[in-house]
Amino acid sequence: MTVGIIGFADIPYSHASCAAPLFGPPGPCFDSFSVYSGPPLTEKSIMEGLARNIESSYRNWQMTDRIWDDEDEALHLPAIICTEFVADGMKQYRMVKWKDSQTISSFENHRDDSLCDKWLSPIDDGISTKWDKSRYLPEDTGLVSVTDKDMNLNDKKMDSFDIHVWSDTDHKGIELTVTENNNSSGIFEVSVFFITKGESSGVRLLVEDAVYAGHKSNVGSARIINESETRDAATNVYEDSEEMSMASDKVFFSEESIGFGSGTAIFDKSEFHPNTMIIAMLIGAGSFFGLMVFWKKRK
Repeated sequence: MTVGIIGFADIPYSHASCAAPLFGPPGPCFDSFSVYSGPPLTEKSIMEGLARNIESSYRNWQMTDRIWDDEDEALHLPAIICTEFVADGMKQYRMVKWKDSQTISSFENHRDDSLCDKWLSPIDDGISTKWDKSRYLPEDTGLVSVTDKDMNLNDKKMDSFDIHVWSDTDHKGIELTVTENNNSSGIFEVSVFFITKGESSGVRLLVEDAVYAGHKSNVGSARIINESETRDAATNVYEDSEEMSMASDKVFFSEESIGFGSGTAIFDKSEFHPNTMIIAMLIGAGSFFGLMVFWKKRK
């Protein structure tokens, strides 16, 4: 599988493939490493990066009650650092190989205690970057919310700073100023206007499939969906709930795969298939009458 680093957005990395085992589940893949050109990485920076990696998949993760290893104890490199956390009521795991003070591998979603040189807790730095919705229509308006208590520099006024916003079709993106929504709240917001033609400029961002916003290596993302992908009104009420949104996605994708082994649903989101229904009805009627004739002959 192809692996990379989430949480260290400015680190260049290479991709490598790990061969999957013929039998049993795949194990950790430590073939891809990232070399960082900044200050030497520390246990703190590693675990902050792990926390950001966790946040990208589980917004409401919690710390477990594990007794962690001593953070001040000397660490001999290379070493594999392991961590655990609770999400959706279940324990989840991450492993990362620390090759040297400036080289780490990708984060792996595995648990293998025999490989762990040290268990450390993920460090939540309190920084988050989120969009107000997980999905937007083209030419919609998105709201980016950044939480960073350290950027609340003056308790008597609303502070502001710049963040980077980009899309899958415009990697360069735009720089936008987020403004504190209240004195000393530590929560900063800005609106982004999506466009599908032309060039990004000002507060307008050219989009296609996805949008991103980043602050201090913390990246929030959202999808751009087409009209044909729009849920009906009953499903749209789940947009602002992460749990219900995930459940809605699962139901939606399972509905899309229902059919007669072909992957084509009888009732499709975009169109109704009368031919399929007629054929199904004819087959059913033919089977019914065939059974009636068969039983009459047996009598």
